[in-house]
Amino acid sequence: MSGTGFLDGWKEEDTSDVAPPPVKKKKTNVWGEEIKPLPEGHDKMSLEELDKQSVAPPPVKKKPAPTVLAQGFISKEPPVKATSQKDLEEKKINKEFLMNAIPAVKPAITSTFTPPSIADAEDNLTGYGKHLTAVEKARQAQAFMKEQKNHHVFCGIVAPPKAGKSSIVFDSLTDEEAASGAEVWDIDFDGHAHASIMKNYPHRKDNILAINPYVIYKEDGRVPYDFPKTHLNIINILQDALRQVDTQEEYFNQHGKMPERWLKTVMLDGADSFLKICELNMKIADLDLGADAIAVSGKKATTSVGRTNWYIRSNYFMAALDLMKELSRRGVHCYVITHFKADYDSNGNEIKGEGVPHWLPRKTESALTQIIYMTLDEEIDDTGRRTGVVTSTAILKSNGVSLKSSGTVTIYRQDTEGGEWFGWHGLRDGSFSTE
Repeated sequence: MSGTGFLDGWKEEDTSDVAPPPVKKKKTNVWGEEIKPLPEGHDKMSLEELDKQSVAPPPVKKKPAPTVLAQGFISKEPPVKATSQKDLEEKKINKEFLMNAIPAVKPAITSTFTPPSIADAEDNLTGYGKHLTAVEKARQAQAFMKEQKNHHVFCGIVAPPKAGKSSIVFDSLTDEEAASGAEVWDIDFDGHAHASIMKNYPHRKDNILAINPYVIYKEDGRVPYDFPKTHLNIINILQDALRQVDTQEEYFNQHGKMPERWLKTVMLDGADSFLKICELNMKIADLDLGADAIAVSGKKATTSVGRTNWYIRSNYFMAALDLMKELSRRGVHCYVITHFKADYDSNGNEIKGEGVPHWLPRKTESALTQIIYMTLDEEIDDTGRRTGVVTSTAILKSNGVSLKSSGTVTIYRQDTEGGEWFGWHGLRDGSFSTE
């Protein structure tokens, strides 16, 4: 290859001791950013001039603000920018849909109270408004009771058959109250209330409601009634009464008078029958003894009824009494009516006398405020024959809100001439007076 001129003049040299040229590195700070050199004459510049000549950092991209919907829900998607009339219309439709689907939260009012409008009363069934405190509700209730001029009545009436126990409650409705739309609700277990109203109180047929609490058992069986559904129906009736009171109190607060229809009295007519329903309900629903409360094949035939499970019956019974207690607290006159239960000696012989009330022993008396006992006295002549004269009398045996005794009150006198009805006028305002 020599002589071609391509490598002519090349001479091999030893470069092992020659160092490579240095690599020029950029100066950076602790964050890895390049440090720019200061401008010439920086030592004579002011801070403002240095700030103007410094290189501004690149703008930081901010995430779009989340879209806040009704009720505080946050959308993760960025808000859609309306660029056309179509987008604007869709945005308006979506907003209206959300506002209708999720109702807005009303601000709570904790101090000064303004009575709500009648329109607000439709969804406000707390009595005096959901914006009231418990103390304010108590003041409203006290003013309402004072205006009504009624006494607290939660009365039990114990009487033999045909003593006029239901009639004295019907008669407690005055002409003025009936004209203003007052009502008496009679939860009738005996089935005679409607006939008695039509016969003896035809002028009150629009004011006295006889309510049948029984629910018919529609399947084949040995029982006519569905007892669990009957008990639930009774509870629903009493809850309806509380809702009625809520409505009429709200109306009174708005207008200073009662509405066209208002509830004055609720009567549980037949506490002994209701107690039996509670007992059957316990056996059917809780002890699984069949629809007629009798153990049959496939059921828990070994289940016994004793003191360990009678409390279940008591719970069913007291559920109704507690609702009636609340009604009486709200100004409604409440009556629990029952017959006398025969008392027996150790040999099983019936003890002559008035007997004991046929309701839940002890617990009923402790729940009631007043208790009335009624008796029937039959007149007998010297020969021992009945003359046909029968007198019904009543006496207030206890009154938890007054020490005044009523003495014996004559309710009616029955004789061959037709007799005379007297009633008990002290029940009209709840004073139990005998004047």
